[in-house]
Amino acid sequence: MSDEEKPQVTREGLFGELFGMAKEKAGELLGNEHLMAEGQLQQAIAEAQAEALAVAEAHPEEAHPDEEHAAGEEHAAGEEHAAGEEHSAGEAHPDL
Repeated sequence: MSDEEKPQVTREGLFGELFGMAKEKAGELLGNEHLMAEGQLQQAIAEAQAEALAVAEAHPEEAHPDEEHAAGEEHAAGEEHAAGEEHSAGEAHPDL
């Protein structure tokens, strides 16, 4: 995650937690259990995202595994698929 993305993620997490608290309190006041549960869920999601961000910042090598290696595997798989198509297209059909 770039330094430019961090404030956006942090801000979204803060707003998510605040909106969750507001929904929970509104649900309590209105006696709406669904709204209360929705607020609690929104708070839990915001907290989990904040924890994930903290772990990603503490261990950046684990948060972003070797992307070149993964991209190389996808590229090789695409070449195998294309090579298989070329090979089958070039063969003569035995019934012809």
